[in-house]
Amino acid sequence: MTTDFTINNFNGYAYVSLVAMFILAGSGLVIAFSHYFAKYFLITFIDKAFGKNRSGAGQILFRNHFFHRLAYLVPAFLLSYFSYLFDIDLPHFKLFLSELIRELTRIYMIMGIAFVLAALLNAVNEHYSNLKIAKYKPINSYVQVAKIVLFSMAVLLSASILFDKSPAYFLTGLGAATAFLALIFKDSITGFIAGIQLTAYDIVRIGDWIEMPSFGADGEVMEISLNTVKVQNFDKTLVTIPSSALLTSGLKNWRGMQESGGRRVKRSMMIDIKSIRFCDQVMLDRIQNQDLHAFSTLDSRTLQDTTNMGLFRKYVETYLRQHPGVHQDMRVMVRQLQASAGGLPLELYFFTNTITSEKYESTQAEIFEYLYAVLPYFELSVPRPVSFE
Repeated sequence: MTTDFTINNFNGYAYVSLVAMFILAGSGLVIAFSHYFAKYFLITFIDKAFGKNRSGAGQILFRNHFFHRLAYLVPAFLLSYFSYLFDIDLPHFKLFLSELIRELTRIYMIMGIAFVLAALLNAVNEHYSNLKIAKYKPINSYVQVAKIVLFSMAVLLSASILFDKSPAYFLTGLGAATAFLALIFKDSITGFIAGIQLTAYDIVRIGDWIEMPSFGADGEVMEISLNTVKVQNFDKTLVTIPSSALLTSGLKNWRGMQESGGRRVKRSMMIDIKSIRFCDQVMLDRIQNQDLHAFSTLDSRTLQDTTNMGLFRKYVETYLRQHPGVHQDMRVMVRQLQASAGGLPLELYFFTNTITSEKYESTQAEIFEYLYAVLPYFELSVPRPVSFE
């Protein structure tokens, strides 16, 4: 009698296992086909509705996989709706597959909705980045914070379903471990706060030219994320800087120069002290005969009892104030610095009317090449290197 019951019991388990396998296999087929058809119809609809308009809202959602992830929810709704069909009552056994499938489906739906909302946040961020205000007020950091909160809530709800506990139960345990978690994720928390400060205080913006020699960064800010700032150097290399380092390690931002429309030039010409002497009429006549640019505008009364160095300094200042590549609304100054054994430095301080590197370098090179070329007309010379032979 006992043997017969054992055989029947074994046969019953085998039968139930076989039935469960068929049910699970059928559920898998339903999930696969429903997802395929949902995805196919959604993509077809988007292509017909928005066509080749790649800048529209539909295409932005499409590029961020919003509709692809939305299609994953269709099988979950079908399984949740028809889960009662999986309750099977057999002799000596009762399959409660509906309850198991319902719980797994809830977890699947929660995570699926979280991924759909994350894709929606990415689409909003992409659309916002195309606006002019995005250069001054990027929201990438806030979007990342929202996604962290979103997935944290999804994991919390999934754990409460899986372990049949209230979310408050896990929050209580999480509160007790706050100090431990803060110690482990100290750098991440610091970077998170620094990322918000960078955006809130407008320290850096996307498109700013910044310099941080300690990190080898000298280029344009490409991306401001939650914990890092990505900079593309002028040699096209990429540097990733922790957000906290921008607040603590020192930062040189060229935004003010870019917004002003002028870029500063501060360079010196070294003059041989032995070549400095008083001007005479012969020198003045010779310079006037050369028909130098801007020399005719000098007041002849200021040329009396002056040195060739003073005359050259006044000429340089007049030349800069008439040069088309110099920003005339900004400071133009020519001054002498402290003399040394190497000579007398004549510093030129002015701003070009361009901020692009190519035109900036070309303008200052043109100015200094011309000034070195006219230097002999004033009977001035540059110091010669000392030879020890």
